[in-house]
Amino acid sequence: MSSEEAKNTIENKEEINQEENKEDKKDIEKKKDENKTKENKEDLNKEDDKKEENIKEDNKKEENKEDIKKDNKDIKEEIKENEKDILKEINKLNNSEIKSKLLQLNYFNNEKYQIEKNYAKEYDIIKAKYENKYLEIYSEIQKIINGESKEKISNDEIKKYLKENEKIEENLDESKIEDYWEKVIINSKYFTITEKDKKILKYLKKVWMEKIENNINNFIINFQFEKNDYFSNEILYKKYYFPENEENKPNKIDVCEINWYSQDKNHTIEKKKKKIKKGKNVTTKIITEDIDCFFSFFKNNECNSFTNDECFFFKEDLFNNQLEYYLNIRVGITYHADDLKDDDDDDIYENKKKEECKNQ
Repeated sequence: MSSEEAKNTIENKEEINQEENKEDKKDIEKKKDENKTKENKEDLNKEDDKKEENIKEDNKKEENKEDIKKDNKDIKEEIKENEKDILKEINKLNNSEIKSKLLQLNYFNNEKYQIEKNYAKEYDIIKAKYENKYLEIYSEIQKIINGESKEKISNDEIKKYLKENEKIEENLDESKIEDYWEKVIINSKYFTITEKDKKILKYLKKVWMEKIENNINNFIINFQFEKNDYFSNEILYKKYYFPENEENKPNKIDVCEINWYSQDKNHTIEKKKKKIKKGKNVTTKIITEDIDCFFSFFKNNECNSFTNDECFFFKEDLFNNQLEYYLNIRVGITYHADDLKDDDDDDIYENKKKEECKNQ
């Protein structure tokens, strides 16, 4: 190849490279434009979302205003209804001076009543806020039990509680606390626990509570089980519904049905033979009796004083004191004090608690 041809070849290659670079630049510019268009669309979508959120917020504020107006109207109507008898009695009096004074008192009574109603609403809001925080903490506790959470305490802190030659296990944050909820439930001494219950409670891996919408006091208690040979349910639950502005006495219960694999597995009932005598004839009849045990808890759907105890146990005791129950260092509270003849006799109650301590 002559020097002239070589020169032409190099020039051609340079021209090709220049053309390719131009094409690459065009592609880059095109991609930039596409990205910019995409970003603009995303910005527009964000603005639209923001506008929509603002509209929702404004609507919510308006709804709140309407609710406040409605509440105030309801309060006034309730006050009028409540003071009818008062005004009727005041009207019977003959002394105008006393009438005037009592009408003034009634005015301030109504003021106090309205404050009480507003207090109840604010209390519910604050209560719900902090109860949600408690539920978040219980959720973190459950993660540690399941081995799904990073340790919050340093190894140096853990070493303070180790015995001589005892070592910290590797992958500690991935290990479960075996039989945690089984021990908590049994040691709480709230439920009647049979030997058959204990076999099934070995499969209990999680217990938690959650709120039910529409009323901040409504809640559901859930018991989650590993796969077992007794029933097909993964979760057994019980729901408690309360009247408005009532947090202690539910008026409705919803209980799940346990899907036992067979009647033989269902130890909440027992079949017995009963002899029935009619004159000289004696016949044998098979009757079914309910057995008091842990799983009979899911059969009770009636609201009574025992139900109020259940709610207190779950909301105020079980989760708050689960660590103490696991370690078996807490005396289970006697909720059903039917055997105490004198409810006001503190000595009897204290003696009963001491007796429970001895039996542990």
